[in-house]
Amino acid sequence: MAVIGRIVDERYEVLEEVGRGGMGVVFRARDVASSEMVAIKVLPRDISADPLQAGRFARECAALQRLSHPNVVAFHHAGELEGQPFLVMEFVQGVSAQDAVARAAEPIREALRLAVQMASALEHAHEIGIVHRDLKPGNVLVADTGMVKVMDFGLARRVHDETRNLTQTGGLVGTFAYLPPEQALGHRVDHRADMYALGVLLYELCAGVLPFTAPDPVSIIFHHISTPPTPPSSHNPAIWPDLDAFILRLMAKDPAERFGQMHEVREKLEILAATTAGEAGGAAVASRVFPFLGAERAAVRDRLVLALQECVEGRGSAWLLLGPQESGTSRLAQDLRSYAHLARARYVEAAASDPPIPARIVGQAVESLLEDLPAHERKAILETHRAVIAVVAPRLLDDPAEPPPWPDLDSFADAGCRLLLSFADKFPFLLVVDEAHRCDTASAAVVARLVDLAGRTAAMCVLAADEDRFSLKDGLDVPDPQRIVLQPLTRDEASALV
Repeated sequence: MAVIGRIVDERYEVLEEVGRGGMGVVFRARDVASSEMVAIKVLPRDISADPLQAGRFARECAALQRLSHPNVVAFHHAGELEGQPFLVMEFVQGVSAQDAVARAAEPIREALRLAVQMASALEHAHEIGIVHRDLKPGNVLVADTGMVKVMDFGLARRVHDETRNLTQTGGLVGTFAYLPPEQALGHRVDHRADMYALGVLLYELCAGVLPFTAPDPVSIIFHHISTPPTPPSSHNPAIWPDLDAFILRLMAKDPAERFGQMHEVREKLEILAATTAGEAGGAAVASRVFPFLGAERAAVRDRLVLALQECVEGRGSAWLLLGPQESGTSRLAQDLRSYAHLARARYVEAAASDPPIPARIVGQAVESLLEDLPAHERKAILETHRAVIAVVAPRLLDDPAEPPPWPDLDSFADAGCRLLLSFADKFPFLLVVDEAHRCDTASAAVVARLVDLAGRTAAMCVLAADEDRFSLKDGLDVPDPQRIVLQPLTRDEASALV
């Protein structure tokens, strides 16, 4: 059936074929309603006639509809075209995890950065009762933004699904090189099977080789069941003992010897990733950020989510979102709330006013950050930063006195910044400033100082503004009124607001 050039479901214009395999043909298409690129996977008739393959395709659709996570390829739509099932999902422009690691200046550090995101995706799947069961390089893409996208949940099963025996008509389900022992033996499988596959994949990314190789699948399966893996450091001496032990624990033959839950895996990966970053971690962000001029919203969102994950690791950043009125910059910034929750970061929203109210943005941020803090920590912050709180949020004080005049704007900016960063010592947070083109001078001075220091903290700041009314828009060209500019915000640019 000829598909290229057709409009599927009166919405998706099929542009080109981008992949073909045992589970169907994948096309790149354009959503005519939004102009976004999407991927359409079509299951050919000869495959859809096979009940097992049709069931696998149906499971992938069902799983993707339930999953909502920045590191899982997004589901859009499912349907049928002339008797052939199809699935519409997020189109990911990127490379394989192996290619991303091979291109990196610090391969092990990049492998760990990617593994943190894989574990986060699997953690989300496990939380809603889904086990992937087929994690392998072909099911992990690294977008051009650096964001990992886990896909192909065709083998995914509910944890409590009683039909989850892993042998089908005499054949094993899963890819041999990454197959957990219990899955190879046809035993009942739970979330810990994904830990084993993640361990094999991380072994490969760090060591440069697979833990088990053999001339035939049966021998590989035998190794997974009975052969202890060689420590990955024997292939790459740059792998340190703690990372060695972590990978080998993931690959334990007995699931009970692995980790209890995927969140433990993710948390340990974050510690390992921070170990390689060292004190230089804050400066590392600058070399990886880049402007999106007229970029698609998905690319802008993905870059901000990636920056949020880096913030949680203690490598904060500041960003400027510019667009004309009604272009969606405010909504895009606010959409980060759910991603902040997934990343276990505090989301804080502040909005400038017209006419500007002095220190309004800082006051809103402080009031929000103080919420849910234990009483003793709240009291300590109020006492330590009493002078600046008397200016930005006097109602928080039991006996607010007339604040003394600040000697100059710089000293106020220093004090305000220290106040905000005192929260970053307790938890990572994302500060979204809406209507930033209305920013008052005092708040702008604090934000400018925060921009200067964010790279060494767990604080991230996003300013959303109308590009026609923003003082930093000089030199930026946004030819399409529906497109958005995203750029890293520098200290000099932020200072220009003051």
